[in-house]
Amino acid sequence: GELEKLKGQLSSTADELQNAQKANENMAADGDALAEKDKRIEALLSRLAEVEALNNALNSKLEEVEKTPNGKGAFIAGMRRMSNGVQQAFSNESTPATAT
Repeated sequence: GELEKLKGQLSSTADELQNAQKANENMAADGDALAEKDKRIEALLSRLAEVEALNNALNSKLEEVEKTPNGKGAFIAGMRRMSNGVQQAFSNESTPATAT
């Protein structure tokens, strides 16, 4: 259903983020790639907005599902872990490298 679709979107977006992050790290080693890196960062920020919207939709769905009698249990726990994992990945991603 819709929950499975959201779960799939969230998962594939998280994968895309990891790939973009790796590519970004590779480009960071190359000073000539700064303009390209800026483009990657802008693309990443727009993905961040999409993922946050997905994550909010997912959390709303979770709340709905939890209200149904048989909606609780390992499935919900797993979805919440995935949701938190994505938030974690993005909070790490959105911290500027210079702010140590």
